[in-house]
Amino acid sequence: GLCFVERGSYALAAQHYRAAIALDARDINPLFNLAQLHEREGRLALARQTYAKLLAIESFPPARERLTALGGR
Repeated sequence: GLCFVERGSYALAAQHYRAAIALDARDINPLFNLAQLHEREGRLALARQTYAKLLAIESFPPARERLTALGGR
């Protein structure tokens, strides 16, 4: 997914992140990357939702910081 983000191919990046999440829903790395991608695209509600989903799995300070910055709880 990261390679696609670097190329500006956000739809492909999101597709790969979702595939990784489908393989292991408890892996926070693709969730964090997907949330950052949503944020980059201006899809802030989806970013907040994805950060919150990640934080329900594991306490991860960078996700907490981003969620707080986006006005989430």
